[in-house]
Amino acid sequence: MPLLDLFTDSQLKVPDDSLGFLLWRVTHAWQRFVDDQLEVCGLTHLQFALMIALGWLTRHDEPTTQSDLVAFVEMHPMQVSQVLSILQRKELVSRDRNPANGRTKRIALTGSGETTLRQALPLIEGAHTTFFGPRGAVADDLRTILQSLVVQHSK
Repeated sequence: MPLLDLFTDSQLKVPDDSLGFLLWRVTHAWQRFVDDQLEVCGLTHLQFALMIALGWLTRHDEPTTQSDLVAFVEMHPMQVSQVLSILQRKELVSRDRNPANGRTKRIALTGSGETTLRQALPLIEGAHTTFFGPRGAVADDLRTILQSLVVQHSK
């Protein structure tokens, strides 16, 4: 039986009528683009995202935990743990038992991790400009819209 009737009464006449589908497509296009840019650093987009978040959380040399990182990036704890394991094997992050609470892991960028992050950040900044356009107009409007959605839907 054809599915034409499914779309007859729907507001979605074509797939791109769905903001969620468009966001999904743009998100995956962005991730592929960033993966290509970061290949020279040996990182994926997700690995970079966790490393830059960790760098932000520890920018004043304050200790942070894996739980802190999970809360900051609003990702599933298991996914964060899996990516941190990869980064630990690459010797880009360290994970040690937290002396203040043995049930948690204290995490930090290693010296190699800091070097890699310093190499990757300018690549990402260039990727932003190439993919989204220069600051101003569309990029600033998009940033404002996305920030409001994050605030509205954050945990």
